[in-house]
Amino acid sequence: MSDLVTLDGSMGEGGGQILRSALALSIRSGRPFRITRIRANRDRPGLMPQHLAAVQASARICGGEASGALKGSTELHFVPGAVRPGRHDVDIGTAGSVTLLLHALVYPLALAPAPSDLLLIGGTCLPHSPGYHDLAHGWAPWLEGLGLPVRLELQRGGFYPAGGGQVRVEIPGERWKKCKGDRIETALDECRGRTQAEPGVAYVHVVYCPINPWGEAYGSNGLCRRLQKPFPHWQIFIFKGTLKKR
Repeated sequence: MSDLVTLDGSMGEGGGQILRSALALSIRSGRPFRITRIRANRDRPGLMPQHLAAVQASARICGGEASGALKGSTELHFVPGAVRPGRHDVDIGTAGSVTLLLHALVYPLALAPAPSDLLLIGGTCLPHSPGYHDLAHGWAPWLEGLGLPVRLELQRGGFYPAGGGQVRVEIPGERWKKCKGDRIETALDECRGRTQAEPGVAYVHVVYCPINPWGEAYGSNGLCRRLQKPFPHWQIFIFKGTLKKR
């Protein structure tokens, strides 16, 4: 199938999700696409590092071709090839979201004939995008309930603006079992129940500076105690980081 699909990137929210979805569906279907007005509704339209990494990684996992894959580009022409499962390392190079990057890659690799092992490097806990723990405790269990046991491992936290976080992803390939609507509803119900019943997770970035005007109470140990007092059953992870970019 080679019919070209034409997309308007300003449709809907006018953000990056239409691009990520198009990349995944293009690889799976074998149909090329052309998208214009990429991220037209954002303050900085066009391809940012995270979106550019998604395009480049998508081309790499299928031997595809991407014309217009440049930072700031508002148009892209993508021609997919056959999916290539295996080991793939993707470094966004900034604090761009690795969780959103994964959205473009997981679907075609999940239906590949062999397993894949990904190392994604970038931001893991950021505003305006799902954090690592959103995927690990919500999205991944839901996928497993649908027959796709994706394994996620946070190897290093990554925050804005430094980035450098690392997430390892294991995708079994050819394991997405056919499921009926009732199975989907069961998985959704289980996730809803888990949200109400399970303890929460706090993932905190502590930045150290020579002068701490807030005192010890807001250092890593003090912050941990302050969080655990109102939330005694929560898991609290303290990441000691820096504001310096890589």
